[in-house]
Amino acid sequence: MKCNNIFVAILENVLSRSLNGQISGANTFSEIGGNSFAVNLLCKIFNEHGIFLDPSIAYSHQLNHLDEILSKKRIVYHQINNDIDWKKEYKLPEDMIKLISKSISSRKKNILVTGSTGFLGPLLVYEIAERTDHDVLIYCLIRATNAEHAQQRLKQDFDKCNRSSSIDWTRIRCIVGDVSKKNLGLTFDLYNELVEQIGIIYHNATVVHMRMPYKTLKQWNVEGTLNCLKLALTSYARFIYTSSTAALPPLGGSTEDFDGWIKLTPNEINLKDGYGQTKAVVERLLFAASRLGADIVVIRPCTISADTQTGYSNLSDFINLVLLAELEMGTIVENANMLLHFIPVDYCAKAMVALAMHPGSGGKCFKFYGNELNST
Repeated sequence: MKCNNIFVAILENVLSRSLNGQISGANTFSEIGGNSFAVNLLCKIFNEHGIFLDPSIAYSHQLNHLDEILSKKRIVYHQINNDIDWKKEYKLPEDMIKLISKSISSRKKNILVTGSTGFLGPLLVYEIAERTDHDVLIYCLIRATNAEHAQQRLKQDFDKCNRSSSIDWTRIRCIVGDVSKKNLGLTFDLYNELVEQIGIIYHNATVVHMRMPYKTLKQWNVEGTLNCLKLALTSYARFIYTSSTAALPPLGGSTEDFDGWIKLTPNEINLKDGYGQTKAVVERLLFAASRLGADIVVIRPCTISADTQTGYSNLSDFINLVLLAELEMGTIVENANMLLHFIPVDYCAKAMVALAMHPGSGGKCFKFYGNELNST
């Protein structure tokens, strides 16, 4: 299916290159090379035609759908066909199913943490160290050029949250890897070493981007989670997954079951941004694995705010950027119809580790929402 010539000319204008008729209406904007700058230009053109187009729609929907929106000069969300088969995305891979065993294995004591750098990661590693015996090793999987660089990255983030002097660094093992790659990007020997030693995996790594479509984020957020789950199943480890309230449906939508699991309808997931879609899909995959016998705990934090002890905060977070802009401009956002829920980062880390260590938490989802800690 081809796009009309007017729309193709618009695409060539925002991409600053000729498409030479080499696109199909089935392509998405990201698939033809659209970046964040180009997508904002495209949205601006739509706005000039009286159509408010969110960048997440421009990124993720097929070009023929965008062409139709422009020609009709309106967006009717339920009429926008999504080319993603969500039933297929929800299906746990067969090789993963074969790894799941209901047999009880002796719990190994060492721990693997992904996403140990960044905002929540260092506090999570710190709390794990605080709550475990001194002979427990904590492996931190970090994207870096080498092991020295990985440790440098982790120590820098520990310095930021004022925990560097409070942790026993002899217990920390920084390893270079990438969750999006096969065997986490590790050598055969190192991967097998983890299989032999790891009893709990905290999978905290994720790519948070509110404009990237599902197809772009899938490699890191969905396939990366499956790669970590594969290691957990192979080593009979408990799997702790950091999800997000972004995985939840709008108010009045699908509800959670007794253990906190939830399944979004196709309409509910189609209306989410790509990041929320990846979280919703992963939760369904983990639900399937859990029901087959995998030892899984899911944590859904709301917006994570500053450390209650030190004030350490994620200044690049959207809400913080808005607050900083208000302070610099001497103004406030009026009539903002938005209900915000926050959880302090230190409390979030403490609660995650407490739930991970609780014998009755397996097979459940826990929602961290404002001042509440709920498992529905």
